[in-house]
Amino acid sequence: MEPSDEAADPTPIRALLRRLAGVHVSRGDGLTFVLLAAVAMLLMAVEALTGVLLALYYRPTTADANDSVRFVVTEVEYGGLVRSLHYWGAQSLIAVLGATVAWAGRNADEATKQRTREHLAATTLPAWAGSVEAQIGDGPFYAGERPMVVDVKLYMGMRSFRRGVMDHIPTTVFDAFPKLIRLYDAVEAWAPVKAWISR
Repeated sequence: MEPSDEAADPTPIRALLRRLAGVHVSRGDGLTFVLLAAVAMLLMAVEALTGVLLALYYRPTTADANDSVRFVVTEVEYGGLVRSLHYWGAQSLIAVLGATVAWAGRNADEATKQRTREHLAATTLPAWAGSVEAQIGDGPFYAGERPMVVDVKLYMGMRSFRRGVMDHIPTTVFDAFPKLIRLYDAVEAWAPVKAWISR
């Protein structure tokens, strides 16, 4: 009996995917995953470094957030570069992680996908939602009466789940978190978002 691809050529990337999602990664896929993982790790390092640098000046309050960002960009030497690296690094990291999940998912059978997504709905998503719920104020938005970028990002992160885009994850996955649902509904009712949805 021939050994499996994973047994013949074990790699940390392959083992990690197998443990996290039960996804079979063939020997021929190894280079792709190594490249995706290397890019993701590089982007995480960029996010960590630029995040630390920005934290020296950034004040995360509704009164000071905009002014502190403006100060970083206009007054701090190379501040604009650091902020741009932090912003585009975050966007790129999401794209790379999405590509990794999509690449892995193409090899997973339906039973594996169902098991993985049901586990996600039962553990990871509620844990994330509980963490966010604890940080939301009296609302309706994250930091009070005015919507901010964080509100739109949370809305977009929840939207596909609430609309039933992903099989085996119920649309009610966030219903146990009333502040998060209130934020979602407030953003969806916000005029600019309503106009975007109706396009």
